Amino acid sequence: MVKPAKPISNKNIAKETLQQYLHNDPEYWEEPAKFKPERFINEKGEFVPSSYVIPFSVGPCHCLGEQLARMEVFLFLVSMVQKFEFLPDPEAKELPDIDDGVSSTGFIPHSFRLVAKQM
Repeated sequence: MVKPAKPISNKNIAKETLQQYLHNDPEYWEEPAKFKPERFINEKGEFVPSSYVIPFSVGPCHCLGEQLARMEVFLFLVSMVQKFEFLPDPEAKELPDIDDGVSSTGFIPHSFRLVAKQM
């Protein structure tokens, strides 16, 4: 279980807010608002999990469907990547900046159009 190293405040804080707080705390992440998957890759190119990433919550109320959700997302994404090549829409003027988006209970990038080209 992840325990913050510093107190947040004396206020009542919703569980979702705490999760968002940990995911965006500069004490734990360098440039937390930026999309940087390389922070989870070591020198050998291997994935390094972090105890500060809690997408399915923790404790007795954690998500019961976590394992199923992870398997389903993995299978879906792998099948899509195997069958399609994803490219920016040629009619789009420009793509939004990857660091630009809305922070809520998760980071939500601005919408943009893609073209899925069957391989």
